[in-house]
Amino acid sequence: MSQNKGFTLIELLVVVAVIGTLATIIVPNLGGSRIKAKDAAIVVETKQIITQVELATNATGNYSGVCDLFDESGNQLEKIKLSIEDKGGIWEDCVDSNDSYAVTVTLNAAQARHWIPQAFAQAELDDFPHPFDPLPPQYDGVHSREEVLLSDDDIKELRRRVKDADERFFEPQYYCTGVVPPYVSGGNFRTGYLYQLPTSGCGNKVTSYDEAQNSYSYATGGLSEVSGNEDSNEGGMDIQFQAPIL
Repeated sequence: MSQNKGFTLIELLVVVAVIGTLATIIVPNLGGSRIKAKDAAIVVETKQIITQVELATNATGNYSGVCDLFDESGNQLEKIKLSIEDKGGIWEDCVDSNDSYAVTVTLNAAQARHWIPQAFAQAELDDFPHPFDPLPPQYDGVHSREEVLLSDDDIKELRRRVKDADERFFEPQYYCTGVVPPYVSGGNFRTGYLYQLPTSGCGNKVTSYDEAQNSYSYATGGLSEVSGNEDSNEGGMDIQFQAPIL
């Protein structure tokens, strides 16, 4: 006689539990990958703004009214703006003058975590290194001279060191792109990541990794210490990260 065998209730419960465990591991990772992919696409399109602005202005160096072009129907710059927003980016700000402009967008990673308000709420700001110049800010056109703009390499190095210290890395909040007058040191173009918004525009590029680290530490509420170490391979500096206060 043939016997029909099926799953017992215990076996089904075990299978469901295993699937549930795998789902809790895989789904967040997939979500994080999607966010990073969208942010990478937003960064690419934001960088394209520089080329499209030069085409729209015939490379005359006069950028007055550039921000209006992003809302002009059918304009290539409007298409870039809409595409960035379709990918989840928030069009944070656009400022222009006759010789400079800056566009800032909020990335998906920042929206997913909402960590900046918590860091500021729970941290005594005097306890953390502040990257800003204490003197009144100076401007190059619409651009603050605060050294807060981080490059791709700065972000990669921050991510590496934070993970090496077994800490959670916080992705930058914003991406900014723009142009400054030709007499400004460091080149005319400004593109990079921001952990906090400068007084205006994109701000200046950080001049060293220490500045990038201070910007990261101040914004996230995590205190990182910079101390001299003759045995260090990093130019005599030994940098240690402490856990952000969240």
